[in-house]
Amino acid sequence: MIPKRVTVENFLSFGPKTEIHFSDDEPLWVLGGQNGIGKSAVFDAMTYCLFAQHRGGVDNADALIHHGRDRFSVSFEFEFDGADYCIRRNRSPSGPTQSVERRIEGRWKRIEGVDGVASVKQWVIDTLGLNFASFQASVLLRQGEAEAILTATGRERMTILKSVLGLERFETLSADIGERTKAKKAELKSFKEKRNALTEATAPELAGAEIALQRAGEAKADSIAARDAASTGMSRAKLWEEVEPKRFELERKLSEAVARSADAERIRRQFAEYGVLKDVLPILRQLVPLQAELVDAEPALVRLRAACEAADAERQRLDSESGDAEARRIAVASESTELARRAKESRQEIARQTKFLTAADEVGRLGAELDALPTGLAEETAEARVAEEIAKETHARSLEASTRQSTLLRQASELQAKFADLSVGVDCSACGQKVTAEHAAKERGAAEENATRLRGISERCDSALAEVARTTKEASAHRVDLEGKLRSRDALAAQLESKRNDLESFGGTSDISRLQAQIAELTKAAEAAEGGEVAAKAELGQLDLVLARLAAELHAAEQLNKGEAVRFTALEKSAEAGRIRCATLLEQLRVERHGTTSAKLTELEASFAELEAGKIAEEFAKFQQDETRQDEWRTQLGGLALQIDAIPQSARRTLREAEESHDGAAKLAIDADATWQTARDALADLQRRAKAFTDLCAEILAAERAALVHAKLNDLIGNTGLLRELVRIAEEEIVRFADDSLQKLSDGDLSLELSREPKKEGEALVLLVRSADSAEPTEVNFLSGSQKFRVALAIALGIGQFASGQTRPLESVIIDEGFGSLDKNGLRAAAEELSRLKRHLKRIILVSHQEEFTDHFPVVIRLEKTDDGVKATTIRR
Repeated sequence: MIPKRVTVENFLSFGPKTEIHFSDDEPLWVLGGQNGIGKSAVFDAMTYCLFAQHRGGVDNADALIHHGRDRFSVSFEFEFDGADYCIRRNRSPSGPTQSVERRIEGRWKRIEGVDGVASVKQWVIDTLGLNFASFQASVLLRQGEAEAILTATGRERMTILKSVLGLERFETLSADIGERTKAKKAELKSFKEKRNALTEATAPELAGAEIALQRAGEAKADSIAARDAASTGMSRAKLWEEVEPKRFELERKLSEAVARSADAERIRRQFAEYGVLKDVLPILRQLVPLQAELVDAEPALVRLRAACEAADAERQRLDSESGDAEARRIAVASESTELARRAKESRQEIARQTKFLTAADEVGRLGAELDALPTGLAEETAEARVAEEIAKETHARSLEASTRQSTLLRQASELQAKFADLSVGVDCSACGQKVTAEHAAKERGAAEENATRLRGISERCDSALAEVARTTKEASAHRVDLEGKLRSRDALAAQLESKRNDLESFGGTSDISRLQAQIAELTKAAEAAEGGEVAAKAELGQLDLVLARLAAELHAAEQLNKGEAVRFTALEKSAEAGRIRCATLLEQLRVERHGTTSAKLTELEASFAELEAGKIAEEFAKFQQDETRQDEWRTQLGGLALQIDAIPQSARRTLREAEESHDGAAKLAIDADATWQTARDALADLQRRAKAFTDLCAEILAAERAALVHAKLNDLIGNTGLLRELVRIAEEEIVRFADDSLQKLSDGDLSLELSREPKKEGEALVLLVRSADSAEPTEVNFLSGSQKFRVALAIALGIGQFASGQTRPLESVIIDEGFGSLDKNGLRAAAEELSRLKRHLKRIILVSHQEEFTDHFPVVIRLEKTDDGVKATTIRR
């Protein structure tokens, strides 16, 4: 990552929009200016753009807003892997916004889907391979935090180193292979458990099953043959049952024909008498009743004619009465409809007036609430806002004064510590003269007195800052409370105005008494109309009942009249037809010369019944057929005899007996088939088990090989294999680069090496520092402050040099102050080493307020305080 431009507006000490531009013509840049001017704010802007974090952490981003403003915006342009990117973040009262853009063909284009706080941060981590902690440990050495990588635990340094080197893909690969190894082992275990659960089919078992299947097949074939034979016997028994009864029936018919030939005279005589009676009796059966009916028909015709005339008179009376009732019903229905319309209109108007009454009540209530609110809320709220602004300005000034005093106190404490170790005889750093004991005591006393004085001032500033913060908080709370009340009052007034406008737009009035009187009058009118409608509907009900009764009576009268007329007509037609039929029947009887009395009819009926009971007609028909059919029957008997001779004697049995024999044979065939299927399934099961056992053994062999390969690959890539070797190689290279830088930074006094003690699992960069005048190396925890800074700077530079050749090159280092612990020679050596590193890193950014240090570099961006904030000026030498 190569920083190119930082743009800030209303951010911390920066007011109007300010650009800090690092051009590519110079790799080493210096930010200079007084303490507290806002140099570190530039790097807060960088980390806030990248990770939404700053020196204060991830919370309270509103504290980053410049005093007197309500929003800020920051952007950070950088180059990574040959591409230019820009991250922008803005914060305003409406909420934060953020975006990531990439320069394509000279224009910035947003990266889709990366526009949330979390998504931007994740994009940075995925792209750069650094989180906030590793970025501060390897790229940005914060003021007072340069030794963070030294004070971290071995495991924390391992995490930082893996992130810087981009080893996450190897860890992901190792974890994936580990999971696959577990899966392969689980699969192998499952296969073995399945094999143990199987019973292997042996060769003797397979051979025995094949023999059993062969025998079952032979038994099945025999049973099928027996079943087929039984089927043939059943067909012959069926034929026997068909032809034997036929033969018996033909012999019976021939015997009866011979007997009828002997009684031929009687049969002919009785059949002739039967024919005459069959013709005469139907005529007599009709004629005798008709003669009796004609005698009774004339009186009935007279009665029916009188009944028809009476029914017609009753129908005319009912028709007239029904017409009067229908006219009255139409008049009452019209009246009911009109009353219903009036009642509906009155109720609709009542509903409308009731809505106006409800709205008028609401207007009165809102007006009362508005009158109850205190007056002067707007002026009081404006005063509270002014008071809050004054409190915030006072707080900002107090914070600035407290920060300034803290910085002066820290410098005084450092000076006091420096004079505490002041040796007699050395050159004074202030005046250049030899230091005497009296001089040293005087300087120590002055430093101690100045530190004590500044400590008291700092404590008073901190106390005043706390009091101002409390006052600011109270003023803010008071302002928020008043603004809430003011918003409530404005909302209430707007609601009241809206209700009044609604009433006026719909023609309503806010006079509640008038509305109540109108509603009462409309209610009386509606009730009167509804009462009239109820009475009309009741009368309609009564009229409907009358009309229904009259309609029923009229229908009954019409039906009666119609029925009597139909009966009269039918009876009259029947009598005429009877007369004609009697004449015809009498003519026929005169030809046959039979009597027409009831006694004679009874005598003839008895003779006919006797002949019919003797089945004379059937007997005569058989007699006539005997001569022609005897030869046919004898021919049929000859054919049947041939069929019977073709049936074996053993098959001449009943069909039931043959079916029972067939059913037994079929059952045996089914049992034989079931035995064969059982033998076949048993053989197939043995063959399947044998194949399954063989296949499972092959799968186990393949799974064992796969599990072995995955386990070996896991060992080669995991924390004890490739990952460990990559980290160890990186450690050695980083320490080699860092040692070279450290020797130059310390004028050859200090060198850096890795501890040769066995490292614990997961640890990295366990360092030792060797002094030129010491035979044994020293742990970094026992170094002085200036020595620790040189070592931390050397480690950061070493990581940058090493990473510049990796897949995720750092290519940059940012050092925020930290040079205050170096003496003149140390500053010179640090400047020379940083200048030398320009060959290895594409961007080095330094922050220092020490002009004797910044004077060593050709480009300085000097920050100066103005009335609106901080101004940045680039100075080239």
